[in-house]
Amino acid sequence: SGNQQLTSIYPRAEVLDGRFLLHQLNARTDEMRRTAPASTLPILNNEFVKAFPVWVPSLRDQKRLTAAWEKRLDRQRRFRGILNRSIDLLTEYKSSLITSAVMGKLDVTTAGSNIPG
Repeated sequence: SGNQQLTSIYPRAEVLDGRFLLHQLNARTDEMRRTAPASTLPILNNEFVKAFPVWVPSLRDQKRLTAAWEKRLDRQRRFRGILNRSIDLLTEYKSSLITSAVMGKLDVTTAGSNIPG
């Protein structure tokens, strides 16, 4: 469910870096949803967005913090990709083991003998 309202934010470049604002707002979405006026859904209208407090350090600090956030996000994306690939490989391996066991190609009486625990 939703409505057609669209609220845009255009930061003044001489005061607020757009990417810094983006990362700050993304990090605070739960807070925005909790504090927004709501009936069934939170309403992030112009009045709410204008009144929502944001941290505005110097532009130099904003750029430094944005670079650090983006470096961390890139690392997180890489790790997530590695983790998802590992999950896919383990799922494929599990399926292969089940198929081998069902087809009689695996001796299930000794299969777990080297597993600790």
